[in-house]
Amino acid sequence: RDENVGEDIIEVYFDPTPPIPQLEGLEDHTVFLGPREISCATLDEDIVSVVWEIQPKLLYYTKGIAHLDQHDYGVGQANNGNMYCAPTGSAACLKWWAANGYTSLTQDATGSPLTDTQLVEGLATGMGTSSVTGTSGPGIFTGLRQWISDRALLLTVTEHTTINPTSIRNELENCKEDVILGILWNTGGGHIVTANSIANFMNPNGTTDIDVMDPWVGGIVNATMEP
Repeated sequence: RDENVGEDIIEVYFDPTPPIPQLEGLEDHTVFLGPREISCATLDEDIVSVVWEIQPKLLYYTKGIAHLDQHDYGVGQANNGNMYCAPTGSAACLKWWAANGYTSLTQDATGSPLTDTQLVEGLATGMGTSSVTGTSGPGIFTGLRQWISDRALLLTVTEHTTINPTSIRNELENCKEDVILGILWNTGGGHIVTANSIANFMNPNGTTDIDVMDPWVGGIVNATMEP
């Protein structure tokens, strides 16, 4: 009633880092007859139950990656961001995870949100990005792993040496993982882009449609990939 006055305490529990089950026993486009054992594993503890659901496979899987332009960062340094593809593409990945349960990825040590510039520049520092020579491959992995470790999150950064439509599709669709692609130029050097979507069918000529968030243009670029 209105005249009742007092106080009470209610405890609310929530998981700031949702479990990420890793599907095992099935690869994309696998054809099999008879029973097939499927399992999943997760680094999270105290999982009470797991619900399996079969859904029709879509023609296209689209993740939805933030569009970031590398030229907006490293301003005032040599080349004005021309060498900032790695921290920019990586920042786009972290922004997706932050929007899907892992908010601390785009926060500072006090829990305050980082601007895109602070996020990219922080990654650039951790990766050892040079405004003249860019970022080394090992630097990308070291920087990302340290960024995640500093926030005590159960996320992993895995290096794949075999890159093809199947491996990209498996990574994108399995737990909606991020895929950062390194493109090496024949003349030396390279470029980093972030996978955004991939077709679940092959073109008549054997290629597969894929689109990436290219930090150089700050948006989506469509491409095809050989098997």
